[in-house]
Amino acid sequence: MRETQVIKAVKYQLLYAYLRDRFADRVVLTFDEIESVIGSALPHAARHEPAWWTTAASDSSEQSEAWTLANRRAEVHIAAQRVVFDREVVSSAHSAAAVVVRRR
Repeated sequence: MRETQVIKAVKYQLLYAYLRDRFADRVVLTFDEIESVIGSALPHAARHEPAWWTTAASDSSEQSEAWTLANRRAEVHIAAQRVVFDREVVSSAHSAAAVVVRRR
């Protein structure tokens, strides 16, 4: 079982890198495009169960870490077979701190 978890982590790491490297605040991908990025088919649940795309803190999954670590949230549209990944908004206090750090 441990071996399967490692393979899945690598699989979704490719999605993480893709989302991390996109400049746009919104990235829209079809299920087929996600499969192209990860190099394999999405599981059946990804195409039929919206819960697969949730990002509950108490129930984080390897796939949800791909977009949360890339500072994005996922909104799935099962009927359209696509997912919208929006960049998480940084709080204004965080933004001010980031400006100060850049000036040093």
